[in-house]
Amino acid sequence: MDNTLKLTETYWEMLKSLNDDIKLRLATRLTASVIAGKDARKDRTDEMIEKHLGKWKDERNY
Repeated sequence: MDNTLKLTETYWEMLKSLNDDIKLRLATRLTASVIAGKDARKDRTDEMIEKHLGKWKDERNY
């Protein structure tokens, strides 16, 4: 974690002189990447089970 913080500080030194518009665009992209990452990792097993429960029927179903 310590290395991650050092890396973040290094990038901040490079980015802090950018104008506010560029900083806001960068912040938007970073935020979107966090949100997209959480959606992709969401376990949808229960959702799929509920959606398809009882849909497959054959001679074993009574």
